[in-house]
Amino acid sequence: MTQPGTDALVAARAAEAPAAAQFAAVAAGWFALLAGALALWPGAVPAPVWIGALAAHLGVSAAAGAGLARGYPHRALGLCNAVTHLRATGALFLAAALLTGPTPAQAWGLTALAAATLALDGVDGWLARRRGLVSGFGARFDVETDALVALVLAGAAVAAGKIGPAEAAILGAARYLFLAAGAVAPWLAAPLPERTRRKAICVVQIAVLTALLAPPVEGRAATLAGLGAAALVAGSFAIDIRALWRARRRR
Repeated sequence: MTQPGTDALVAARAAEAPAAAQFAAVAAGWFALLAGALALWPGAVPAPVWIGALAAHLGVSAAAGAGLARGYPHRALGLCNAVTHLRATGALFLAAALLTGPTPAQAWGLTALAAATLALDGVDGWLARRRGLVSGFGARFDVETDALVALVLAGAAVAAGKIGPAEAAILGAARYLFLAAGAVAPWLAAPLPERTRRKAICVVQIAVLTALLAPPVEGRAATLAGLGAAALVAGSFAIDIRALWRARRRR
């Protein structure tokens, strides 16, 4: 005799299996795409960078797959999650290609790729809503992909001397610093309500970082753009931290 709830658990796991298999296929496809794109990149990606980018892709795929396994309510993975994974793959290609010291012409190509990655940020959510595949996993995958894109672009901007280390830390690492702080102070890890503000500021953040990839954007214009975007990001995190602190005091 099975224990109460066992049948439901078995059914839930069976429903997750197709989505997990689809995710594995998508991950393998984007892995092959990344490997091929790096091999064809005219900047001659050094072997350690090539291997590192592919290893990072495996890590991203493994982390996302673990999140999917922890609880995904739909049988189909959906194009929405495949697009999010493609955005993460694009970020890793950008990181590797930027390390080759691209020419101005190549930098324009990478700027276009970053802009396409930004544009797809709106596509995955739209697809999820249209197909009825909205999920906590998809939302988290999207947020973490945004953070990865921002980290790569901020690293490129500070390496090019377009913004300073402080702005780069805010624009590229704020999400990771916040998560680290939550591990030390659990009240910072409490759930926050959805806010359009966060998404809007994230779009501005990545749009500014994408613009900083373009060769003509430099000097005072780059500095002011970086400072403005960093101020928006810092202000958004400050609002959330204040809300979490108030919620902690009410408990």
